[in-house]
Amino acid sequence: MLEKHRECVYTPVLLAYSICLGLNIFWEKNLHPGELSYVRNVERSTGYDPDSLGLRRHYDIDELTTWIQGVGSSLNSMANHLRHLRIVESLLEHVEVNPVCLDSLPPGTHRRVEEDMSQLIAGIPPIKNRIHATREYLRYLEKRAERLSSTRDSSSMKTVAIMTMAFLPATFFAALLAIPSFDWGPARERFWVYWALTIPTTVLVLVVWGLLINRRRIAERLTIGKKSEQDSRCGSLAP
Repeated sequence: MLEKHRECVYTPVLLAYSICLGLNIFWEKNLHPGELSYVRNVERSTGYDPDSLGLRRHYDIDELTTWIQGVGSSLNSMANHLRHLRIVESLLEHVEVNPVCLDSLPPGTHRRVEEDMSQLIAGIPPIKNRIHATREYLRYLEKRAERLSSTRDSSSMKTVAIMTMAFLPATFFAALLAIPSFDWGPARERFWVYWALTIPTTVLVLVVWGLLINRRRIAERLTIGKKSEQDSRCGSLAP
């Protein structure tokens, strides 16, 4: 980078300018292709790809763990990239706003320094445009990664809800039947009452939960069924 701008070696801000340009190029080359390809791969695997035909509803736990780690790493890389972009932008603004003090330089170099400074300052707006484009691209990737994270959280909450519903009726009846007001006598003789209450209630709770979760899909299927039935009737009545 310094070799490329060696004609501007007389200006004291050459090093800062080269660092800003080099960091921007480095992050563009090393972050964008890998992060985008990984996010797209996870979207395609989970069914959240724009061209996907449908969502997957069952995931292998090891596969899901790998995706969680990868998406978290991608979000960390994007946050680190945005932090570097803010530093680069601040440094460029400092170079652009604060002119070099020519009094501290040898008199014979003033004209060359002014020319080099003008040349470098003219190159700052394109770098800022690249930073702006990179920042918007990173925010786009962050939104896609956060959407995958929300999918993961939704799957985790469904798992917690199912486990809670499976054990809640059993816990409720165990606590209820343990009240001293119930005189059960020998415990083993009437232990079947506990299972007779727990098993049907657990099944009923899971069935109701499934109906509530899939009520929209059930309603759509019923609507389609009624429509097809009406079409068949109209077809049979037609001469």
